[in-house]
Amino acid sequence: MADLTVQEISQTGLNPSFAAAAAGGDSYLNDDRTFFVIKNADASSHTVTLTAQRTTFEITGFGTVTFSDIVVAVPASEERWIKAPPAVYNDGNGKVQATYDAVTSITVGVIKMPGN
Repeated sequence: MADLTVQEISQTGLNPSFAAAAAGGDSYLNDDRTFFVIKNADASSHTVTLTAQRTTFEITGFGTVTFSDIVVAVPASEERWIKAPPAVYNDGNGKVQATYDAVTSITVGVIKMPGN
């Protein structure tokens, strides 16, 4: 699994870079301001899965709340920005794990929004 570099937007802007999706999947450091971006330049739709690390929470007044993997279909020639809440999707190292149904013509990046 390849580690992706988090790119933070500054006051002067950001010209983000994107890397080829790794066949074995990718991981990235995640917080409340981080987005995973996937671009599909292929002629076919492809799917990315962000793995849930914690699937159930006990919330007072609501009982057990269940979460599952985030599975997003990215149509041909389109991109998606995906937000993964850290409490559910971060592993023990603070990273999200992303896997793909195929990696042909798929590029990915990690963008962090500025804080206050």
